Amino acid sequence: MLFRSFKTLCLVAIFAASECSVLSAQQGTRVKTGPAELVTVPPALSGSSPQLLPTATPETQNEILGGLAVGAVYDDNIATTSGQRRGGFLYLVAPNFTLQQTRPSTTWDLNYAGGLTIAQDNPAVSDKTQDSTAVTGRLQHLFGRHTLLELRQDFLMTNNPFGQPGQTLSSVSGTGQLNSGAAVPVATRTSFVSTGSLIRQLSRHASVGISGSFSRLRFRDLPQISGSAVNLIDGRTITGRMFYAVDISPRQRIGAEYQAQDLRFGAGVARTVDQTVFLFDEIRMSATMTLTLFGGPDYAHVHNNILVGSSGSPSVLPVLHDVWSSSGGASFTWRGKHLALRLSGSSMVTDGGGATGAVRALTGSGELRRDFTRRWTASLGFTYSDGRVIEGTSTTSASTITTEQGTFAVIHKLSQRISMSGQYAHVQQLSHGVVIPYNSGNHNRASMSLMYQFAKPLGR
Repeated sequence: MLFRSFKTLCLVAIFAASECSVLSAQQGTRVKTGPAELVTVPPALSGSSPQLLPTATPETQNEILGGLAVGAVYDDNIATTSGQRRGGFLYLVAPNFTLQQTRPSTTWDLNYAGGLTIAQDNPAVSDKTQDSTAVTGRLQHLFGRHTLLELRQDFLMTNNPFGQPGQTLSSVSGTGQLNSGAAVPVATRTSFVSTGSLIRQLSRHASVGISGSFSRLRFRDLPQISGSAVNLIDGRTITGRMFYAVDISPRQRIGAEYQAQDLRFGAGVARTVDQTVFLFDEIRMSATMTLTLFGGPDYAHVHNNILVGSSGSPSVLPVLHDVWSSSGGASFTWRGKHLALRLSGSSMVTDGGGATGAVRALTGSGELRRDFTRRWTASLGFTYSDGRVIEGTSTTSASTITTEQGTFAVIHKLSQRISMSGQYAHVQQLSHGVVIPYNSGNHNRASMSLMYQFAKPLGR
């Protein structure tokens, strides 16, 4: 019975991608640091997702990367209050900077990506400034040939309805991480994510590992909906994991991971403790194709929940309840010479992204990137998230928030350092039940920008 809803775990959407001025990533699920190659869990279970690049795109090591993009944006919904939907133009300035260095036993990366969007309109009814700042630092160190330590720190502060700017490092996502699919009305969202992991290679084909993360989510500069101020819900999540992975053949890896989450909301007035055992099977169908399946029983202990109702203020839902269900997902990755595709879907317990406390989120995403020539690149994408307030009270069983987002981008290199980009993006939010409606968060946005970027060797 625990697996009767497993068919929902295979939900996949197609084509989600983002524009990025400088591209670099660590691909696959084998961690390479110096001469060693360690067996690890699939990215969906490790808490981070590598960027999607065709195989002909070289990886960047020992370089200083930087750039600046300037452009114009048209948004069909720049109003900050409901009932005043209107379009307008904005101006974009987006810098980025990356340090990457690889040594025989140590690899470290530091990435900054920013974005400032200024509206030339009446500030009383429109967003005067939208600001995004994302900083990521990562360190990998190999002790001997068989033990890998990885530390990572992520910081994001943004009031952009389309989320964070592009980064050159892998993104924080997957099981046990903050809900990246729950968008909110225009408010300043600040998140801190600290992650550490230790992997020990037991033999040539098997390894064990432990990891943990601490995440905090806060909101300020909140908008008004229907004339009332909205008070979104701050949250804190602690996650711990243990795993065992083994290569049973040159093309197949299996294993198990135990994960425990402690989610707290609204200064601790609501808390959910979630425990899951994932069994996974990673199949390398060819040198360029990988299929991953993972799933298992999920046990959640809910001690009160919380949501933002129609009044705009958080309401505590008194409940003491234990919930058994199933969690898991699937992903497919194909990396050709000039074309790369990734499809993924999952069902798991996570936070409500500021609108509610604990939710069971059904998500699907896809990414498609095509390098037509050395000068022309296109990306297409879509993401979907449906967060249902976790079981426990009959009045909230039908309360959900659904977010859909699509992106299409084209980049043309005018010279070695200067590129031109065009992008269209769409985001839509719907709510059902007693959760506050978020229709003011719907946007269609088109932009044109000119990008300057450079790469310099970093001393070895």
